[in-house]
Amino acid sequence: MQAALAQAGRRLTPARQAALQALSGQLRALDPQQTLARGYAIARDPDGRIVRDAGTLERGARLSLRFAQGEAQVDVREVTPGDGAT
Repeated sequence: MQAALAQAGRRLTPARQAALQALSGQLRALDPQQTLARGYAIARDPDGRIVRDAGTLERGARLSLRFAQGEAQVDVREVTPGDGAT
C-alpha cells in the first residue's frame, strides 16, 4: 500500500509541474510588457487615462506613448474615428 502511495505521489508531481508551467505561460501572455514587446504602444491622455477610441481625441491633444523601451510625448495632428467594429 505504501509503495502504491509513493508511486502515485511521483506521478502527481510532474502533472502539477506541467499545470504550473501552463498557468505561468498564461500569466506571461497577459503581461502588458509582453504586449509592448510585440510592437504595441499604450497611449495616455494628459490625465493619464488610456486612450481606447480615436474618436475621443481632438486635434492638438498631447498624448504620452509607452513602448516596450521608453516613452514619447506626441501631439495629435489628425483624428480618424473608427467605424465601431471591433
